Amino acid sequence: MDHTAAGKPPSVGVAHVLGLSANRSNFEKTLDGAGVVLPLTQRAEWHHATGCRRGVLTVLCDDTRKPIAAVGVGVTSSRAVPGHWLYRVDRLSTTGCATTDATLIGDLTNLARRDWRCLRMTVELFERDHEARARMGQLLSGRGYSKRLPRSYTHTLALDLSPGSDALFSQLDAKVRRNVRAPAKRGLEIRAVTDVGLAHRLDALMTDTLGRAHAHPIHLPWDMIVRLSAQYPNRSRISGLFDPAVPGPEGLISFAWGAWHGSYATYEAGASVRRPDLGRTPLAYALVWDLIAWASGTHANWFDFGGVSVEPIRTPDDPFGGISEFKRYFCENTVDIGEAWVLEPRPVRASIARAVSAVARQLRAD
Repeated sequence: MDHTAAGKPPSVGVAHVLGLSANRSNFEKTLDGAGVVLPLTQRAEWHHATGCRRGVLTVLCDDTRKPIAAVGVGVTSSRAVPGHWLYRVDRLSTTGCATTDATLIGDLTNLARRDWRCLRMTVELFERDHEARARMGQLLSGRGYSKRLPRSYTHTLALDLSPGSDALFSQLDAKVRRNVRAPAKRGLEIRAVTDVGLAHRLDALMTDTLGRAHAHPIHLPWDMIVRLSAQYPNRSRISGLFDPAVPGPEGLISFAWGAWHGSYATYEAGASVRRPDLGRTPLAYALVWDLIAWASGTHANWFDFGGVSVEPIRTPDDPFGGISEFKRYFCENTVDIGEAWVLEPRPVRASIARAVSAVARQLRAD
């Protein structure tokens, strides 16, 4: 509910937790208990694993000091201008209240402006409600942010999880249901990946799969993701498809990773092996369905398929067109979801950084 529209703007206080220490992690647990769930990419463990040097947790509280909203800011070092910082917020959604959104965005802006070493604050919005996203964009624009192309995806498929997993499965096309069941008929097994020793196998499968699509390799912090999935199975799940006849890590032939962000869960990544003896056995359907069923069990409201091509028909210049077609077998509800906004509180230094980065990219290309 928008309290401002109701004529009762809430009294909001702001607090900060600095650093990525155990104190920060403990505070995040307090937020979880209060029902304020940070997206995975805003949590301390993710910032640690992805090379953030610093972090700031902004917490908004009501007049009883109860947390009502929070956002985790990751801070990395600038390679272009040594001694300077790049601030970043991923997956920022509306709090549900226009006044609270304004307070939150205002505080993020103040963080960047107060730190004389901050070159850039990047805020990536992740909000499927068009009106709420437009309102947040206006707030950012009014604070001096400029709209940029996002690093993440702008469109995705959104599956409503309210019917429950049994009803959702019955709604799938008969061919999709057969493909979901096919691996089990060949003796393959789905198990959660919780052994850190499989981190290298996950990375290798990702590299091979992206290579087949002629896409750039993506190296995720799989050791941390596996540990997180083992420790918090309701927050992160790596569904693995195993061939019990093959010993060791090579027995993992396909996987799909999903993350829970509170009101929604997301398909984050997936990959599979190419093995002639498996023939045309579909390896991905069962894993995506496993994540959907898992997400339904976390009480998420909807499932995000992790981005999709805007055009429903595959085009030759889209390396992920085939993946998008595959995702549409499960859901056809395409939503506009993401935007990126950038604030450069010190424009001259930021322009120097961009110039240095451009030269470095050119040298690497040569």
